[in-house]
Amino acid sequence: MTVPRDVKYERMNKIREVLEERPLSPGELFSSVEPQYTGKSNRRQHQRDLRGLMIQDLIYFEDGLYLSRDNKPEYNDAEYKIALNHSKQLILTSEGSQGFDQIMREAAAGTLASHPNPWLIEHLKTGYFYEIYQPLLKYRELKEKNPKIFNMRPKDVQVPVDIRQSDGPWFKAEECEIAVAANPEVVAEFCKLEGEITEKIYDLVGRVVNGNLLSGRCDACPLSHIKIKE
Repeated sequence: MTVPRDVKYERMNKIREVLEERPLSPGELFSSVEPQYTGKSNRRQHQRDLRGLMIQDLIYFEDGLYLSRDNKPEYNDAEYKIALNHSKQLILTSEGSQGFDQIMREAAAGTLASHPNPWLIEHLKTGYFYEIYQPLLKYRELKEKNPKIFNMRPKDVQVPVDIRQSDGPWFKAEECEIAVAANPEVVAEFCKLEGEITEKIYDLVGRVVNGNLLSGRCDACPLSHIKIKE
C-alpha cells in the first residue's frame, strides 16, 4: 500500500526534530519515533525514511549514531550565492514573477494556498512542516469545505472584530452573512491560521532579504544538480 506523501513528510520531520535534540543510536531513534509508524512494515518504512533524509543530506550516520545536520549545510562563496539566488527566486519578486515582498499582506496566505509555487511548497514541506506547511493544509481545507464563507469577498459583509481576532479577511456577499454568523468557530480558526501563515511567510521574506537561505530542499535546488570546482 502506498503511503501518502504528507504522512511520510510528517514522519521524516519528526525524525529530524528528535535528532536536533541529541544524536541517537538506531534503536534509540526508532523508539523515539515509533508512534509515527503503523502496520507490520514499520521498521522498513523507518529505514526508507532514514535513507531519504540521508540522501537529502539532512542527517548522517557516524560512530554508531544518527546525527542531524540541523538543515544548515556549509557552502563556499560560489555555492552560497547560487543557493541564495534560488531562495530569492522562490519567495521574492524576480523577472516575470511577483514575490511575497510585493503581495499585500492580507492576500499572502490565500495566494500561497490557491496559486502555490510547487518548488516553494517542497521547501515548506521539508523545511517548515509544522510551522507553515501543516497550517497551510488546514487553511486550504477550511476554504474548500466552506466555499460560501471564503470564496468571494464583496464589500457589504465584514466579520465582527471579536471573530476576526486580527487583520483577518473581509467576508463579502450577502448570502455569506448567515454562514458567518452560523459558523463563528470556523471563521475564527480560519482567521487564526491566516494570521499565523502570513506572519511566518513574511518572516521568511525578511530572512531571505537579509541573506539567509530557505531551509529544506526541492527538485529545483541547483546544488543538487551541479558541482562547484574549488
